[in-house]
Amino acid sequence: MSILYSGKSDGLVSLDQMRQLPPAQVLGPRHNPQPFHIFIDNVIDGLQDRGYEITESEFSLTDENNKFFGAVKIDHSDLGYSEDHSYIIGLRGSHDQTFGRGLACGTQVMVCSNLCFSGSDGQWSTKQTLNIGYRTELRLDRIFDRLPMINNKTEKLFDKLKQTEITIETGDHYLAQMAYDNVINGRELSKAVREWRDPSFDDHKKYGQSLWQLFNGCTEAIKPTGKRANNVMVKDKSIRIFDQFQRLAA
Repeated sequence: MSILYSGKSDGLVSLDQMRQLPPAQVLGPRHNPQPFHIFIDNVIDGLQDRGYEITESEFSLTDENNKFFGAVKIDHSDLGYSEDHSYIIGLRGSHDQTFGRGLACGTQVMVCSNLCFSGSDGQWSTKQTLNIGYRTELRLDRIFDRLPMINNKTEKLFDKLKQTEITIETGDHYLAQMAYDNVINGRELSKAVREWRDPSFDDHKKYGQSLWQLFNGCTEAIKPTGKRANNVMVKDKSIRIFDQFQRLAA
């Protein structure tokens, strides 16, 4: 099962292929387009130094190799075992200054491959300016040291979602509010309602008519379709969904 979503025009590449990319064009006196593979290597090395096993990784290049999104699936004895989901670290970067280098902690629901990234606790980004190497090292250290706390918080939220039963009408109301708040758009709202009322996957409804079923309906609804899979947009949307369900479960 793939980690990343992939459209018809998206190309999944290996880390070795990332290392073969030519140097990026410098766009200004303070622009420092550090090669993508250096950022990826720093993340992988930092995780492995803390005892995390990298069980799988995928990377996608778009816009003439100027943007990348990647994900590494991790395992560690401290994470425990879940039959529902695995833990991933999402990475992104651009050479054309569209967005900075960034990292987000997330999960992938196993049965449907739905991705969801955590809220503000589990993400950071930085501009690609002259001191990017030093800033990246410091910020990676901080977030990796907090990974056990972040993952524990996610587990507690998921347990609460599974235990919280709601009515069809309540679920519809929550979805309508998310659309009103621009967490999901109109097309995604229609799909989320269908997935909430009649899930495509039996595992989504094994905890009954619950917030967990509604949550998976939302992450199913934001799966990209068509020519291009915009994994960066999915990451941003899923963070807003995650934050919304944190409030609903509070």
